[in-house]
Amino acid sequence: MIELLRKKEPLAHLLVHDMVKAVSANSTLVLGASPLCADNPDEVEEMTGRSDLVYGNLGSNTRDRLKSIKIAAEDAMKRGIPFLLDVSGTAASAHRRSYVYDLAKEGKITILKGNASEIIALYKDENTARGVDSETESKEAVEAGIHLTEKTAEIVCITGKTDYITDGKRVTVLKGGSSDMPKVTGTGCIGSLLTGLFSTVELYEGAVYGMGVNAVCGEKAIRSLREKGLGIGFYYAAFISALEELKEEDLADLEREEFNV
Repeated sequence: MIELLRKKEPLAHLLVHDMVKAVSANSTLVLGASPLCADNPDEVEEMTGRSDLVYGNLGSNTRDRLKSIKIAAEDAMKRGIPFLLDVSGTAASAHRRSYVYDLAKEGKITILKGNASEIIALYKDENTARGVDSETESKEAVEAGIHLTEKTAEIVCITGKTDYITDGKRVTVLKGGSSDMPKVTGTGCIGSLLTGLFSTVELYEGAVYGMGVNAVCGEKAIRSLREKGLGIGFYYAAFISALEELKEEDLADLEREEFNV
């Protein structure tokens, strides 16, 4: 699927918070895709019209960015291109949950991605954490994720020590990554980016593949740093290098299970 992505050369409209813009753009480029980071509401519709993917992230949101995500999401839904929404912070914010529900009124979000606390919070519409970090094991959110595919999203991705992806008919389970990844801001955001990029090749399997790539490259990055005696502060340099060197066979050892709902 890596070569298919490089051949497609998708244009990805990244409506993400400032902390991860540079690494998001660089990760996009190294995979042969093109990043676009236009979050001015006055131009976002025009820019989205050229894109193959819209990726919105609710982390560190502003009024303008939320407005831009809404405009871009509506255009993506009309054009039938993937719209991925990372629901960062919805476990601690009724305002962010309300925003997600309002978006879903326009049509199903293509891919909704969050940690276990965020997915459960969206299902129950109540706070389940103090901030953006999960306080729940990902397995506990699978039922909530399945329910969210009924009206809110076509695909729900739940992140944690084990990742779960569902379209309401099946659940795919992925095990991999490194326990050191949560020590770095934005690793989940980059996982969302990769999930979105590969979904432009094939929707469900691409989403699963993107989640797997994040786990594999994260693990490779941490291992490379440890072997070189470098600290976690060099993570993204090692991660982007792992992306650049990524081969299909690198995902062969990723533990994957699947069951029907």
